Amino acid sequence: LSAKLRDVDFISLSTGQLLTDMTSHLRIFKKTQERLRVFNNYSPQDEIRVFFELENQFKVICTDTSAEEQYVRNLVDLVLYLLLPKSSFQCYPMRTLLRELITTWCVLPTMESITEPDYVNQCFVAWLKDDCLTPDSFLAAIQCCTSPHELDHLEERLQNDVKKLRAMDSGNVVSWRQQLDSLLYILRQVNIKYHNVLDPDMDPDSLLHSS
Repeated sequence: LSAKLRDVDFISLSTGQLLTDMTSHLRIFKKTQERLRVFNNYSPQDEIRVFFELENQFKVICTDTSAEEQYVRNLVDLVLYLLLPKSSFQCYPMRTLLRELITTWCVLPTMESITEPDYVNQCFVAWLKDDCLTPDSFLAAIQCCTSPHELDHLEERLQNDVKKLRAMDSGNVVSWRQQLDSLLYILRQVNIKYHNVLDPDMDPDSLLHSS
């Protein structure tokens, strides 16, 4: 198995098919948000349903657990055919035992783990801790955002942070004031971007003077 892995061209894989799949996934996710934008309230289940409906228009997907398990078994059978000696592969009881062990104890649990939203979010948090975004990068991300829903959610979170900071008993007045000013500045930028997305012809200076 290690010899086979050494033969894999990971550069071609990461810059080719993997990048294409990720781009396609993001494109379908944006289309899902656009379709749900007409509704004021929608549940995560609605978002998942619309996402898979759109994805099914571009490529064949599987939402049947039993069919997914059988597909994994077929893949494991193929791997065993490539790796096992001919005499071992022709031993049906041993091949079946190995296939079921690999499928049910290795492949399926791994797939469940790496596709779990909490696990994915934890990975993002760990990566961000190792390489924290700068304030300039955060402001640039706000300027690039085109989703009123995301901007509205961010504005709500920032307002909550401002309320919590104002309610704190500030020991260091200078540091407290700097944090508050930074949050208020970001809040103004989010507010301007939100109204600009809704009305691209709006003059940003009018919001600055009104605020």
